Amino acid sequence: MSDTTFGSSPGSDERTWTLPADKRPPGPLRGLHILVVDDNRDTREMLRQILTHAGALVTIVGDGADAVAVVRNISADVVISDLAMPVHDGQWVIQNVRALGGRAGRIPAIAVTAYRESETEAAALAAGFDAYLEKPFDFPRLIETIQRLVSSV
Repeated sequence: MSDTTFGSSPGSDERTWTLPADKRPPGPLRGLHILVVDDNRDTREMLRQILTHAGALVTIVGDGADAVAVVRNISADVVISDLAMPVHDGQWVIQNVRALGGRAGRIPAIAVTAYRESETEAAALAAGFDAYLEKPFDFPRLIETIQRLVSSV
């Protein structure tokens, strides 16, 4: 098994375990590598479980700087990033990812937030996100959004 967690605090027992490809459950996201960026540990874990159950390989990070480092160094297929995070928020994440250029700079990205204002969605899309979803998550919609974004690349 491999640990795909990045940016955990020292001594943290948070890990993302993945199964070898031949033992992964079939699912609508099979074969995709998804990076989840959220400062809330419970949200990261919930998304890891749902997306892994749907067949994806999931890497989780707790802040924006770690997210950019992962995208720079590891080939992910989709980024799902919370907008409201301390230090480096979701808009900072997407602006820095887009600035990487090449394939990494074009990675499909979904902004997620608990805020329910139309200005928040418009700002996220203008910053460079490809889609916007509100918390609490509608998981079928999340999976459909991921599928739609990767099929349009």
